Order: sequence, then structure tokens, then C-alpha cells
Amino acid sequence: TFIGVEGMLILSPLMLLGLWRRRRDPLLSGFWLYALGLHAVMTVVFAFPGYRGGLFHSASALVPFWMALAVLGLDDALAWIAPRRRWRLSEARFFFGAVLIVFAVLFSLVIFNGQVSGWNNAGGVFYEIAAKLPPDSVVMINDPSAMYYFTGIIGVVVPNAPPEVIPELAQRYGVNTIILDPNRTAPMDGLYQGRNVPSFLTETYAGSNLRIFRVKDLHANTTNATP
Repeated sequence: TFIGVEGMLILSPLMLLGLWRRRRDPLLSGFWLYALGLHAVMTVVFAFPGYRGGLFHSASALVPFWMALAVLGLDDALAWIAPRRRWRLSEARFFFGAVLIVFAVLFSLVIFNGQVSGWNNAGGVFYEIAAKLPPDSVVMINDPSAMYYFTGIIGVVVPNAPPEVIPELAQRYGVNTIILDPNRTAPMDGLYQGRNVPSFLTETYAGSNLRIFRVKDLHANTTNATP
């Protein structure tokens, strides 16, 4: 994440050089302490959420600083190299600065091109789910924001709790449809696998990776289960 995302591959050494040369600048103290602490904690303590995007999103606050430090690091490197290579410093700054800008633009375009097709097709699974639902559905699903974005169907997230909490949430939020997929929470495993389905739920669809249940009674207060 540090090298490939924050440093766009080739800027990382320049970023570190720029920071090292200005490590005693009080304006950068909070920055480098946060950067060091963030990468240490997301690597050692919160490794799993860090790998799943926690580090990626948290490090976005560092990028403006890293880009400024990369420019300063490039200037520091050229100031050291130019006399030894007999380069004109002003010309070297212009040339290598332009090269880095072009690289950053091309790097961004390559990444964008690799992702844009997935963005355009991301709603496919939600359209398929919506086609299986009645028009009055208010859903409980693992990604309600995406469901609403692509289909306009409102809902709440699947709780990290057993199915017995569904009647309370149904009363509170008007939920009448439960949608479970492989990304369900652990307490919902039994329901996803079709075991111990509570009496207040009726299964309306069962596929290889999807189960849909209808809440039979929004005022249910029992949790009796059927095998």
C-alpha cells in the first residue's frame, strides 16, 4: 500500500528522501508520527482490517503530504546528482519533473482503465436480487447502500447478531425481507444454511449463493424455530 498506492511505485524513495531531509521540521512532526503509527498498527495490530482496506483509506490523509515531499525529494536528489553528472540543474528539474507528472497521469489512467468495467457492471447482482423481490420490499442485506444506489430499494445492514433480533429490527425499521449471501455475519450462518429457520420467516428463494426470507409478522415476538 505504501509503495504502490501512496507512492505510485516510483515516488516512494523521493517521498522518504524529502521527509528525511526535513525530519526536524515541526510542521511535519504530526504527519510522520501519524504515518509511522498508522502503518505499524495496520500491519501488526489490525492486520486483517488493514489488508481489507483500512490502511488504504486511512492513508489517503497522507497523500497530499507525500506528493509535496516527493517534489522536494526530487529537488534534493537533483541538487546532489546534477553537479556530479554535469547537468544543468534548472533543465534537470524541468525534465524529471515533467517525466514524473506524465508517469503519474499514465499510472492513474492504467488503474482507471482496469477498474471502469467493474464499476459499470457492479450493479448486476443487485438487479438480479431486485427482480426476485415484491415492490414493497424493505430489505436487510449486507450492503444496503449499494442496494439502494442501484435499485432504489431501501434497507438496513445484516446485524452481527442471531436471527432472533429480526422481529425487533423489523418493527423498528419496517424490514420485511431478509437477504443473505456468503458475506453474511457469523450468527446468521444457520439461517443462511437453511437450518433452524424461525417461525416468523418464510423462505421465498434459495440459490447456491443467495437466500431470501420474508418476514411473516412484523409484530412477532417469538423465536420458535422449525427444523
